[in-house]
Parts: sequence; C-alpha cells; structure tokens
Amino acid sequence: MCPDTEAEGATEPCDNCPLEHLNWFLRGPMGRMVESVIAIDFALQVRMNVSLNELSWLEFNLLRALAAERQEYQERKARTPNGS
Repeated sequence: MCPDTEAEGATEPCDNCPLEHLNWFLRGPMGRMVESVIAIDFALQVRMNVSLNELSWLEFNLLRALAAERQEYQERKARTPNGS
C-alpha cells in the first residue's frame, strides 16, 4: 500500500503505485527473463559452469546490468557510515 493512499484510508493501491507497476512487469515475459537472469547469476556466483554459448544476447546484457547495479550498490553501501 502506498503511504499517501494509506493515510487517506484507502484499502487498494493508488493508480500510480510503483509496486503495482513492478508486479505487473514481473508477471510478463520480461519479468520472467529477469528471473531467469537472476537464476543464471546465482549459478555463476556459486561457481556452476555456464558458458556464453548457453546465454542469449539479452541474458548476457541483463547479467552485465545486474553486475553493474551490484557494484554500484556495494560502493554506495561502503560509503554510508552504518553500511546499510
């Protein structure tokens, strides 16, 4: 529930709720692709063998984006005093 909507006493998400938009996206084909890439990333993190021949161009580029986001998150976390 959106904080603004909750304060107004509504029981349904607002029309522009970011969480609803995200859920809608994740239920679609690109959302399934993102889930697939997260699974591939996990396999790579635990040192399972995944070759470039097994990845589509889109999966490869999503893995690159995921790695960049993870790096940015780690750098941002390291700059904050409490590390969160």
